[in-house]
Amino acid sequence: MDRIVGTILLVGMLIVSSVAASGVVGAAEEGPTIAVDVNGEHISDGARVVVAEGNLTVHVDATEALSTVVVRVGGEELGPFYPDGTSFERSFEPDLHGADNEIRVIATDDADRTSSYRATVYRDSIAPHIGLSEPFSVEPGHAFPGNHTVEAVNLTLNGTVTDESNVTDFQARIDGDGVVQATRLENDSSFDLNTTLGVGTANLTIQATDEYGNERRVRTMLIVEDEADPTIEIRGWRDESRHPVTVQVHASDDVGLHSLTVDPDRQPQRDLIEPSYDLFDQGRHDVVRNVTLDFRYDSVYNVTFTAKDVENKTTEVTKTIAYDPITEAEAAAPAIQVNENESGIVNDGTYLLDAAATNGSISKVTVESETVPGGNVTAHSVIYDGPERSNVTIYERIALEEGRNVIHIRATDTFGVQHERTIRVDTDNDSHWLATTPTTTTNESPNTTDTVTTATRVAMESTPVQEDPLTPVSKTSVPLSPVLVVLAVVAIAIVLGRRSKIE
Repeated sequence: MDRIVGTILLVGMLIVSSVAASGVVGAAEEGPTIAVDVNGEHISDGARVVVAEGNLTVHVDATEALSTVVVRVGGEELGPFYPDGTSFERSFEPDLHGADNEIRVIATDDADRTSSYRATVYRDSIAPHIGLSEPFSVEPGHAFPGNHTVEAVNLTLNGTVTDESNVTDFQARIDGDGVVQATRLENDSSFDLNTTLGVGTANLTIQATDEYGNERRVRTMLIVEDEADPTIEIRGWRDESRHPVTVQVHASDDVGLHSLTVDPDRQPQRDLIEPSYDLFDQGRHDVVRNVTLDFRYDSVYNVTFTAKDVENKTTEVTKTIAYDPITEAEAAAPAIQVNENESGIVNDGTYLLDAAATNGSISKVTVESETVPGGNVTAHSVIYDGPERSNVTIYERIALEEGRNVIHIRATDTFGVQHERTIRVDTDNDSHWLATTPTTTTNESPNTTDTVTTATRVAMESTPVQEDPLTPVSKTSVPLSPVLVVLAVVAIAIVLGRRSKIE
């Protein structure tokens, strides 16, 4: 057994020794170390840097003497170099071309161990690229057109700027009619501008400069032409009216409106927008205005709407309206309304009238009933007689004779004109009776033997629903609390225990 253990320990020591030995051999086989600085800054293997101009410093160190060092910039070889010793350092000022330049360094020692290094140096000698998506399309880096015709004056400018380094100065501007509109570059390298142009020409200029002073400036002349006439749409027009009319006027033009007017017969012309030929940033391409037309006399009127654009192209739309205004006498006339569901013959043979005179200028209201035929008056009541009112409520019991009767509701307005509504009632017609009959109560007057009769609505009979009475507390059993039960059991156990000790 001891021999076996010893054998195992010996084999383990040999394995550890072998691993350690292999590690030492691997370390001994490492090649030279390479470090590169660009403009005094260390650049890691595989990195990419952006510079305006670049000088390189190459450092190589090895444990064995170096045999060769190769330096390549953009495919062009500098050297080779044959160092004398285990270290090498050399500075270069290569002629870097614009865009990416590959840097390669290869070092070999006398033991034929080779190491390599690669990095990319971008020389930013190229100005920023400018691209547009509106009002025309230009890919970044491509040329802008010398001029561009704009079909609508509501101009939207959208674009981007791209550069390998930071853009430090930017401006996009439009100059037209002596007015300048400008915008800035956003954090995502985009820019936009919304404005309005006048007829003629305007200049679009975009300028961008990066941190190394590379500048790009592009310019395009924007040409605005107005070939179409303006349009007018009148919304909400009435051919006849007794009240003032409010309509909506919608006028538009491809370029912009100089003026928009309304001209009713026998009234002064009115401007719906202030006349102007200067459209830059005025938003006159599409105009909506609400117009109220108030006529004084009963007549037929022509109303002309006129839109003129900045090229003096004109569009007219004429509408005709028959105006019949409501007179003061007509406005004073009330409407007499009867609540038919709540009006009818009740069980004592009288008629319960639920009505109202509304929406007028009312000075008097009466209710009168008479027989048919014969015309004998059976009841007459003055419901209201006083200052002018706009509404009078009628809730009255009216005497009837058996057979056919006529009830007259009369309302007199402030001009003395009487307005009437007639109700025909037949006591022999079941449909003239109320389905729910009001009850009658009689109150004795303290000073006379006359009686006052008051009609009231009768509530529908209903059977009250009673809940079962609560059971008295004395007849209710309450369950014991579980806690009390436990305490009682413990107490009994203690008492029994004491008794057993005594016994």
